[in-house]
Amino acid sequence: NEKAGKLLAESAKILQETIKNHPEHFNTRRAYPRVLRAYSKLKSNTGDFDGAIKDIEESVNLTNELVKQKPDDYSLKRTVWLNDSYVCEVFVAKRDGSKIIETCQKTLDFNQKALEKEPDESFALYDLAISHYNLAQGYRLTNQPQLSVEFAQKALAPLAKLNKISPGIND
Repeated sequence: NEKAGKLLAESAKILQETIKNHPEHFNTRRAYPRVLRAYSKLKSNTGDFDGAIKDIEESVNLTNELVKQKPDDYSLKRTVWLNDSYVCEVFVAKRDGSKIIETCQKTLDFNQKALEKEPDESFALYDLAISHYNLAQGYRLTNQPQLSVEFAQKALAPLAKLNKISPGIND
């Protein structure tokens, strides 16, 4: 983990410098939030929740700025979902039920809209299941068992559909 942390910190530094010198390079500005998200995940895995939240919030803000520049870019919109979902997962790891509920609510909309356009989109089905599952954990931690069960059941529906589309994908 220490070696990975050093590599991610160095990658972030290089990307920051490149962005400073070449702000017109969109793909570099797109890569930096991804590195921050990976660094955040590493920090969360080692118990540095405050550092993880700081990095992921910066990633969220930078990605939201990119979406303003390219509002029709599906990949960027999915990155926003990934960031929001990861904020939620940090709070899951921290076992902060109230924050899980607050942050995970935001993750439902993107995938529901994606499924309205493409009902068999496997990434959206899987991501929606994760969002529901994380909310179930939040409700369980805040002693709301009925809502916990309701969202756990909601997590199963997209997984069942995904399994019909791609048997074995849930392994």
